[in-house]
Amino acid sequence: MAASSSDPEAFGVAVLDHSFAGTSFLASEEDANRVDAVFSIMLPNSGKSKVRDGHLHDAMHIATAIGYGG
Repeated sequence: MAASSSDPEAFGVAVLDHSFAGTSFLASEEDANRVDAVFSIMLPNSGKSKVRDGHLHDAMHIATAIGYGG
């Protein structure tokens, strides 16, 4: 984390065990549905528990950009 601490980081929806405190906010139902939809497009027929954390993180970033223009 120290190596990336100087990188800019957009605020996004919190996903339990995947988000940092202070850079995320409580997701609405719409936010959660958006993350799920992006994830299912990126990795159809894959459950979130069966893929690398990076795949879920990618979906979180894309869903935040779609929802909040970040």
